[in-house]
Amino acid sequence: MGRLSVESDERPSDEALRDDRQRPDGPTPDQADADQADPAPRSGAADADADTVRSEPVESESLTESEKRLLVGLAGAVLVVLLIIVAVNVFSGGDDGDGDAAAPPDTPVTESGPAADAFGEGGGIVDTPTAMAPTSDAVVDSFERDALGGGPLRWSILSEGDWDVAPGTMTVAGVPETAAPLAVAEVPEDLEGDWTFSVTINSPATGMGLVWGVEDAQNYWELRANLDYAALVINHVKDGAPQQVKIIGPAGLSPGQRLSVQREGDTVTLASNEEPFFSLKDPSLADARTVGVVANSGSGVSYGAAAISKVDGSG
Repeated sequence: MGRLSVESDERPSDEALRDDRQRPDGPTPDQADADQADPAPRSGAADADADTVRSEPVESESLTESEKRLLVGLAGAVLVVLLIIVAVNVFSGGDDGDGDAAAPPDTPVTESGPAADAFGEGGGIVDTPTAMAPTSDAVVDSFERDALGGGPLRWSILSEGDWDVAPGTMTVAGVPETAAPLAVAEVPEDLEGDWTFSVTINSPATGMGLVWGVEDAQNYWELRANLDYAALVINHVKDGAPQQVKIIGPAGLSPGQRLSVQREGDTVTLASNEEPFFSLKDPSLADARTVGVVANSGSGVSYGAAAISKVDGSG
């Protein structure tokens, strides 16, 4: 084996070797003190980041998914209540409003309850039958004349406003815009006993509907639509003041739909396309034989052929 060569011929002394072996690893105490007193400099960016972290407030925790769903549900419930309140106001003496209504008979009923003065003694809301009573001997009016008055159903107009007729249709007049004229027919004398009145909707709009048990322009029962709020409202109008019986919704009216009101004794049943959806009874209806339609002037409402028929087995 060769010998290890060195750069210098000088050898360290034995004393120097002893000093090297006794010197500990790492910095000396003096060096450590110096490092601690004068740490390595930090960049300006690092200092800025640190200041930013110290100055930013701690953000609160965000809402959980269940809390968000709860808030959305509460907002929806409030909206539904507001819509019902507006519908009650529109058809219980408040602003008539404008809009449209399509009413399947199986739509849910809003339990708003009748007004205290809506019914006479022994009257009230009753169970709705599953089917309308069969009828016969229908007297049909197709409006094949120049004016509504008269005809096979002996029509007349109550309150301010007017109706126009053309073959197959009757349309509410455009003026005055604030009117809501009733067009009423008389049950023919040869149709004794109970009866059914039916009419087709050609052009629906808010404010249109049926009237029955009509005594005069200030006293009658009505079914009226508010299509803006998807509601049908049943009132007993007494001395010109609507007494609410029921709000039905969501519901509405649509072109081609046929509405009917059937009276049996002191009980009336309302139907859409021959499907019953509401019934009530009142002593004032026992002898009722005046029935018809209503609409807001200028709304463009029109109805198709109307008919009154006899309930089989009555009279």
